Amino acid sequence: WGNMSLTLLDTLDMLALLNNASEFSRAVRWCTEHVSFDVNKTVSLFETNIRALGGLISAHLLAEDETLHLMPGYDGGLLR
Repeated sequence: WGNMSLTLLDTLDMLALLNNASEFSRAVRWCTEHVSFDVNKTVSLFETNIRALGGLISAHLLAEDETLHLMPGYDGGLLR
């Protein structure tokens, strides 16, 4: 847990803010296919909240906003 996955989750919203829809979509798809929290490991609660949870929620809200045209057809995969 962590490594590149945590950094990617932390930066998903920045891809959206920079209006880089193709990379945002690609990164969201990668996260939905490869990121798993089913790991028995001690982690920093603060770090996990601000980076992982914050990144997932903000990216989810940006992806589902159809007015932004970032990811048409987004099915809520980041919150599964």
